[in-house]
Amino acid sequence: MINKNKKLFSYDFKVMGCPSNIKLYCDHKKEFTQVKLALLQELRRLDHYYTNYSNDSFTAQMNSTAGSFQGIAVDPETAGLLDYAQQCYLHSGGLFDITAGTLRKAWNYQAAQPRLPTQDEINPLMAAVGWDKVVWNRPHLQLTVPGMVLDFGGVVKEYAADVAAGICYKHGINHGFINLSGDIRLLGPHADGTPWSMAIRNPVNPSEDIAVAYLHSGAIVTSGNYERCITVDGKRYSHILNPKTGWPVMDAFPSVSIMGDHCLVAGSAATIASLKTPSEALEWLNELGLPYVCVDQDGALHRNC
Repeated sequence: MINKNKKLFSYDFKVMGCPSNIKLYCDHKKEFTQVKLALLQELRRLDHYYTNYSNDSFTAQMNSTAGSFQGIAVDPETAGLLDYAQQCYLHSGGLFDITAGTLRKAWNYQAAQPRLPTQDEINPLMAAVGWDKVVWNRPHLQLTVPGMVLDFGGVVKEYAADVAAGICYKHGINHGFINLSGDIRLLGPHADGTPWSMAIRNPVNPSEDIAVAYLHSGAIVTSGNYERCITVDGKRYSHILNPKTGWPVMDAFPSVSIMGDHCLVAGSAATIASLKTPSEALEWLNELGLPYVCVDQDGALHRNC
């Protein structure tokens, strides 16, 4: 329903370590403030619950049981995320693997003087990587190898964007979007019915846009290797690690943008495509059937929308 009398309100904030933003059409500022506070409360809950950077998160509790026979019982929300992660693992042929978190011990992307780890540093970590080493019988989880680390970073931010959209709908907000550091969930078009224009940056020259997607609803998520990376001896190494080798993916699209109904699905699809070679990624994406825009190393576009 078009309502040109609604006002557009915007708010910038930080959550899950990332700059984020909401733009919502509301009747008045009080309405916007109410939904904003509800969103922030839920996003911060998810951040605290699933972070790997706190000893009292539930993720930390799960990881603390690694190698134990008892394992741990998880709540329904976490069970849903584990079910989804398992399906991504199977659907990607093992490329999407939330047990790869332990590899971060070898790769420091914040170091002032970055260096490459040695294979001798990576090998012992690889022994604790692999969803096939997880015993998952809902709601009971067992991490069978000591040192295993679950990392929900590949799903929780996208899941959070979808949850935030649900909160907006419950408050009667049907126009606007939630942007969690590039994971964007749209509630609906502008209040006048026109679509949102979502720019896709050029990974070869990130200061410029290379494409624009015009969307009324749904989600758009971009996975790229050009922001979080290290450069050693003139060579760039992405933060996207192959869980089968322990090393960054090198021969892949530097930018993959996926559109879909939900952020969670679009985000995991973008991640999986970013773990494949360009030819494999295009074949897989075409089979998947979601709209995509991929940018190759030369800045050329590959798209089906």
